[in-house]
Amino acid sequence: MERKSVNSKPQNRKYVVESLMGISKNENQDNFLIIEEKDYSLFYVFDGVGSALNSKKATELSKEYILIHSNSHFNNGLFDFAKLMLETNSYLLNQGIPEVKTTYCSVCISLLNPNLIQYSSLGDSRIYIINPQYLKQITEDDRFSTNRNLLSKYLGMENLSLNDFYTENYNISNNEKILLCSDGFYNLMEQEKARSFEILSKQYLSSIKKNLFSFVINKNLDDSTFILIK
Repeated sequence: MERKSVNSKPQNRKYVVESLMGISKNENQDNFLIIEEKDYSLFYVFDGVGSALNSKKATELSKEYILIHSNSHFNNGLFDFAKLMLETNSYLLNQGIPEVKTTYCSVCISLLNPNLIQYSSLGDSRIYIINPQYLKQITEDDRFSTNRNLLSKYLGMENLSLNDFYTENYNISNNEKILLCSDGFYNLMEQEKARSFEILSKQYLSSIKKNLFSFVINKNLDDSTFILIK
């Protein structure tokens, strides 16, 4: 079993991370990235496109580019996801490596305005908001309407433009949590919504992480990754 796990605390929010290789997989093609700067924190979940030859490499190259260049895209309390992710896509395509394909979702929390989160996604990685009343998906999956099993957009795709990379805002309250996750995680979560909501509604992140690990382990055919921010 391959497992990547993190517990930490950014400047004004706590978070936990877990990434488990799918029981049907030979390697974990999911990945994550957390960047903590003086004025902001960035959280990314990547989910390599399973049918692609170099999906794992796509997640690693994406992390590499974002880690080096993200700071220049944060100005006046706002993060320019569209420009950075279009550049990241070009970086993947310019490597000359076949089928470097991955989805992503990301959240930026600025210390200048901690109650406003910015977020972005491409593909079918998702972001949810959890509050005492409900669990709500705030991103949209990029899938073809005629075949929901096929992605319509992903990193490593040719002919993408700035318009394909959006940045949305969400005003978050103190009693809400942010969940970023790959499809291997949310597919299990959606199958048992009541149990998932019960776990995610717990007060302490350490308890949530322990319960989510037990919830996922040995049931995740696909790689399962989440970042939970409180």
